[in-house]
Amino acid sequence: VIDRVKVSSFSWERLLSAGGNGRVVFPIDGTYSKSQLRTLTQHWSTIWVLESDRGVEYMGYVTERGYKRGSHSIELTLADLWGLLPRRGAWDHSAPHVEQWSTTATVSLAQHAANALNRGRTGPALPDMSVPVTIPTFTGATVKRTFYGYHVQTIDDVFQDLMAEGL
Repeated sequence: VIDRVKVSSFSWERLLSAGGNGRVVFPIDGTYSKSQLRTLTQHWSTIWVLESDRGVEYMGYVTERGYKRGSHSIELTLADLWGLLPRRGAWDHSAPHVEQWSTTATVSLAQHAANALNRGRTGPALPDMSVPVTIPTFTGATVKRTFYGYHVQTIDDVFQDLMAEGL
């Protein structure tokens, strides 16, 4: 669902290989019903996008919603994809027993990261686990890795390990 919302202010951080937070304030002017406001501000399921003439500047999931009685605006705190990674498992979510699941691949470090992200964004139909990112295929020097379900690693765990190795 795409909706254009008039905002009072929008700020964000861009960090290399780390999470960046955002903040958006938008007026409550009667444009949206209470139900629509709940949907627009739903934690971890609504993504706000700041666009400019240059394209997308920032995308973030709603993590906090601030409203003071009598106020005419709502302030949202946002977290980008890096904020979601510690909340997603890097194992195959269709495996019936995560403790028995494992996979071995001989690919580049970047492809190991892409594979972990792909596993973390696929799973049961509900709740919807999709993440709006395009993941290319990566080439480069290959490294053999085995990932075990019984480690119950998050995508963030895998990314941190791979970055420590030079990703």
